[in-house]
Amino acid sequence: MKKLMISLTLLMGCIAQAADFSCKIRTGDVGAVVGHGSKPDDALSDARFKCGERRADAFKAIRHADVDEERMSDFIDSCINLSCDR
Repeated sequence: MKKLMISLTLLMGCIAQAADFSCKIRTGDVGAVVGHGSKPDDALSDARFKCGERRADAFKAIRHADVDEERMSDFIDSCINLSCDR
């Protein structure tokens, strides 16, 4: 019985970790971005951060220059008002 309880506990832990949320946001300039997280808010935050990273990558490709910390913050802030597709 004890082994069964341990097995069930481990199984439930694996299932809980597999319950991953995703959030897809669409932007006009860098396309669709998908974020993942253990909670819906985490997935949205991840998608917004990835949006900022994509904008930074586009900046680097066009300007052939690195993105400083302040500009990276601006790129992430520009994605703050985006929300998940329904």
